[in-house]
Amino acid sequence: MVGPASRRVPRGGRISYVFQRLLVIVSVAVAVNALAGERGILEMRRAARQHQVLVAAVASLRQQNAALEEQARQLRHDPTRIEQLARQELGLIRRGEIVVIVKNVRAAKAGR
Repeated sequence: MVGPASRRVPRGGRISYVFQRLLVIVSVAVAVNALAGERGILEMRRAARQHQVLVAAVASLRQQNAALEEQARQLRHDPTRIEQLARQELGLIRRGEIVVIVKNVRAAKAGR
């Protein structure tokens, strides 16, 4: 006859069972943290993507900076470049030049 005494787990077996369950729970917690934690794999991939975006932005800014430095150098040392820029941006003319303004007659009539 098999009674309740035969179903009992020996004390050493119960400790082993609890230890196994605790080990499984801790292992799952460590795995979840390694995947989605503050320093987990997902966060590392996001940081790597952000790093690539920032590296590209820095490269673009360096190119713009080099172009602006070249433009500044030209403006400091090249009077013809200064004159060209003054004519384009400010609409300046030389003494003795005649300014002719041409209006688009068709566009003016269409706007009325």
